[in-house]
Amino acid sequence: MFDGNFAELSARIKERLAENFAYIIGAGSYGIGKDISINSDIDFVLVVHNINYDEKRKINSCFNELKDNYALKIGGVVISKNLLNAENPNLLTIDGKIIQSIIEANLGYQKIFGCDDRDNLLPKFSESQIREFSFREAGNIYYMYTRIMTRENLSADVLERILHLAIIITKLTVQAHYKTCVTGQNILDEIKNRMPNDVATRFNDIVRLKNNQDKYKMTNTDTSSAFFSLIDDHIEYIMGYKPF
Repeated sequence: MFDGNFAELSARIKERLAENFAYIIGAGSYGIGKDISINSDIDFVLVVHNINYDEKRKINSCFNELKDNYALKIGGVVISKNLLNAENPNLLTIDGKIIQSIIEANLGYQKIFGCDDRDNLLPKFSESQIREFSFREAGNIYYMYTRIMTRENLSADVLERILHLAIIITKLTVQAHYKTCVTGQNILDEIKNRMPNDVATRFNDIVRLKNNQDKYKMTNTDTSSAFFSLIDDHIEYIMGYKPF
């Protein structure tokens, strides 16, 4: 059974990809060592030297093997090392998970695995770049959320997805407005310190709901509707939030 250790994860991927493997950046709660639900994705950024067609297929096979053999929900994203260059004009437009992981790694929240020489691996972002990225990524996720809410049947699976989106949007908004990178419980602490009490209460309910999936997967229609309404109220408030 896979023991949930990023060092082991990176070693297994490195074994499969051989010389094409560069390193792994931790991502999300798993990466910073927080307790996670058994249903959570294992998030990470896989950095490789070459990302041509053959290597993409090899990575695909590797991820599926990890998923099948160790019952992992792989949430990894892949990027070639040459794109992680501060001179790359498109750097801030690539996958949001990659940029957020770099921000957190530069601040010491996330770790780098599978690489002995860790100096100068990652580009550094200015406060204005982080602010720009955070607002744009929150907007992208809000667009995704709106599409879900207006086009899909509101099932328990959809509720699970938008709970996750609500937390990410909140994190990015706090990061954009207050120039602070927050993770886990720290998001709630920041909201308590900076936003009205009812917002903190609502967000706390959202986090508790996300951590108790049985609660919303076994509810009736009226209760489920109340959960969706709670999340929607929070997301709409956060997207329109302006500091006092």
